[in-house]
Amino acid sequence: MTWHPITCTEREELIDKVGRSHNGPAAPYAPISGRSDLGGEYGDPCILTIWGRKETEAPLLKDIRYPAPDFDGPDSRPCEHFRWEESR
Repeated sequence: MTWHPITCTEREELIDKVGRSHNGPAAPYAPISGRSDLGGEYGDPCILTIWGRKETEAPLLKDIRYPAPDFDGPDSRPCEHFRWEESR
């Protein structure tokens, strides 16, 4: 079981496959974990969100965003996306 990097397009395709709600997957999915360091205490300011099944908290997708330090401009780095893959 591990996270595999995917492109923004692949992220959107995955969300379309499970159902879309605003910027992420629709029910039965929701954020199951998240962290942020908006002040950049440990590096670039970032926001991490892990989406998964509400009932089981099985992960589906991880998003990382790097907002501009002043939050008034383009992101400081490109976003990153990962899909969860179970062992086979």
